[in-house]
Amino acid sequence: MGKYETITADIDEDLAAVVHAAVDAGDYADVADVVRHALSRWREASRMLDQEGLRAALDASLDSGIGKSADEILIDLRAKYENPPSRAKSSG
Repeated sequence: MGKYETITADIDEDLAAVVHAAVDAGDYADVADVVRHALSRWREASRMLDQEGLRAALDASLDSGIGKSADEILIDLRAKYENPPSRAKSSG
């Protein structure tokens, strides 16, 4: 694992009681373990929300009907390269 940094935070009595109860029940080795686990879950949840936001934006974009299908793009490309515009020859 990486280096550790000690951070001090004030929490209300209700949260402190929950943390101590989890340690006393043997769910966690110590208070720091509870905090690390909670922060890890918070980070995962934040990432999931970011991913959900991206998915929602992508879905909205796709639902808007703007854009072309792959088949339409291929048709356009074939037309462009099978029948290129004629170029005027320069004299010189």
